[in-house]
Order: sequence, then C-alpha cells, then structure tokens
Amino acid sequence: MFFGKLFKLLASPKVGWEEIGKYSIPNNLLLSKMFYPCLAILAISKFVPVMLGYIDMDLKNLIVYAMIDFVKFFVSFFILSLIATSLFKFTTENETETNKLNNYVVFNLTILVIIDFLKNLVPGFPVFDLFPLYIVFVAFCGKIYLNIPENVMKSFLTTMSILLIVVPIGIEYILNFMLPNV
Repeated sequence: MFFGKLFKLLASPKVGWEEIGKYSIPNNLLLSKMFYPCLAILAISKFVPVMLGYIDMDLKNLIVYAMIDFVKFFVSFFILSLIATSLFKFTTENETETNKLNNYVVFNLTILVIIDFLKNLVPGFPVFDLFPLYIVFVAFCGKIYLNIPENVMKSFLTTMSILLIVVPIGIEYILNFMLPNV
C-alpha cells in the first residue's frame, strides 16, 4: 500500500500527493512499514558493490559506511520534523496537521533513500548525483497534500526543499568527520 503511493509520488508528484491526501495515514505506521525497512535495505545495499567486486573495501569500513547511510536519514527525520514544527507554528495547530507534516517529511526522505540506494548499487554513475534535486520538485508539489496558509506557503516549501537536501548531507559530513579513520 505505502510503496504503491511512493512510486506514484516518484512517477508523478502531483498525482502522488493527491493520492496520499485521500487517506489519513498514522505517522508511526508509515515509519514502521515503509521508512525503516527502506533504511535497512539502504544499509544492506552498501554491501552489493563489494560483493560484485566493483569496490574493494574491508568489512570494518563497509559496516561503518552502511551505518552512516542508515543514521543520516534516521536522524534527519527527527531533525526535519522538529525544525518544521518549530519554525512554522501553523503545523502544530492540531494533531492531524502535525501528522501530515511528518508524513510529508517521511515520503520526501524515502525518495532520497531510494536515490542513495541506486547510488550504492551503481557506484560512480554521475547522473545519480543530480537526482536529489528532484526532491525539490516533489517537495513543492506537496502543497497539494499539506494545508499551508497562502502567506507562508512559498517560504515553507522553499525552506523544506533546502533542508531535505542539506540535513542528510550535513549529518553524513559530521559522521564522516567524527570517524576520520574510516
């Protein structure tokens, strides 16, 4: 159910957000049935290029890089949710709007997880480095799903589009900085 909505969102963001908006999906269900399994698959995908012989890396470094891939998105969800609800007070007016905002973050981050998954499967393919920019379009189409007041719509969507790209990259950079021997 969730993956079908996700692939609609990937294929056509406007149609995908409209489809997602038809249902009231509890955020904890979305996290446990879609986001966390995708994170686990992302971490496992880090091993594929080594197993196929494309990359030569020892097991210790491989495990650390797999954990970094997992942690950067796991922590990003909580940071983005906190930033969005604290910066934009309209999102905390009721439980439904907060749930929708968190679902918005989860779906967008899951798209980034899929992009990283593809980058892990085909390392060194430069086109995949441009794919995260697609999230800007998907995030802007999310205005269909969210009930954003017109006076803050552009600032909210612009801020969230930038943060969706910058926060995971920032966390990855910090983790790589903290683990210099890797």
